Amino acid sequence: MKPSPLPPPFGDPKRAVWKSNHHAYGPIGELLYSASHFGCAITTDLVVRQPREVEFSLHLCPFQYLKPLVTQTVRVFRSKVAADKRSILKDTPEIDFKMLHNGLRKISNADDNRRLRWYTTLSDWNNDQLSAIDFGKREACDCGADSPSLAHLIWHCPLTQHLRESDGPVDYLAGCGLPCALELGIPSAMPANPDSLPWGLSDYDPWSLGQLSAVAKFCDFKFSFGDDFVNAQTCYRDVLVNFPHLAGHNARQLFAFLRGPFGDLDLELPTVVGSHNLTTCATYTDGSLTSPTRPEWSLAGIGIVHSHRSVETPMHSNESTFAYCEHLDGALCMWAPLPGQFCSSTRAEVAAGLLALSSPLAMTIGTDSACFLKPF
Repeated sequence: MKPSPLPPPFGDPKRAVWKSNHHAYGPIGELLYSASHFGCAITTDLVVRQPREVEFSLHLCPFQYLKPLVTQTVRVFRSKVAADKRSILKDTPEIDFKMLHNGLRKISNADDNRRLRWYTTLSDWNNDQLSAIDFGKREACDCGADSPSLAHLIWHCPLTQHLRESDGPVDYLAGCGLPCALELGIPSAMPANPDSLPWGLSDYDPWSLGQLSAVAKFCDFKFSFGDDFVNAQTCYRDVLVNFPHLAGHNARQLFAFLRGPFGDLDLELPTVVGSHNLTTCATYTDGSLTSPTRPEWSLAGIGIVHSHRSVETPMHSNESTFAYCEHLDGALCMWAPLPGQFCSSTRAEVAAGLLALSSPLAMTIGTDSACFLKPF
């Protein structure tokens, strides 16, 4: 049996023929067929791979994150296809859907909300498109522009200049050279380079810092160019030195690669505590998650302290495999980041507790996690 040849790439005129001649058989066939439609591949180990994205396993990743991962995979590919086919999205290879939906939810007026949702679908037709199918007449704008569009009326038409000038942020943004998609309210994925504008490419723009400062002031947003910003610049440059292949990734993709994929967590059973080890060791565990409401920017970690655990006490294989360890003042301190594209504070707390149970000593555990204590 020979493997089937690779399908024609998207946009190739032969792809339609390929689709009509190939059919899926059985659940695995349906799965593979669907994956090919969304620009990804599934290995024999059921690992989903997509260009510039962190791979994930269909049967090893936490179940609660399977749907978000599949949704993200589909959205990323649909954004790419739309950017290739729609000229208005040429500078927006990936749409920030979460920012778009959050912005639309803040429009309290029902009629305005419906109009904005309609225009962000890019389903409206201008006069040029209507006249091309003999449905409507091609007319110039009253200002003399040949091809008036919604973006022209909002951002560029001199007849609406007084409306832009009456709104400080809009007037300022009109001269910033916004991408065509953002002019219609469609945000692009944020670039990884902190020196770039949020709506720009990853390349450095000498005007970026000044524009960011002005926009933050208009929006009454506290944006600091202090130590945190300098640390972000240093971190980004260090990442590119060690991982030059990440230069073309956006901020979400860069964070995902730094966290890494969900690993195969295969914990060994805890050591059986003998009668000579019944002296109780006080243990404290904690798990934490940054930016819990924005999973694309979140980082999770765990910390464990075994007080009064001497250096002579052997390390369990789980402790030496999944955590960094250091003895300080007669105590064993352990810490570790949690890999994976998504996480939660509950998962971090439970991970810290489970790893603490690997101790070869009898212990009492102090934790502030009700979820970890509930099974006991």
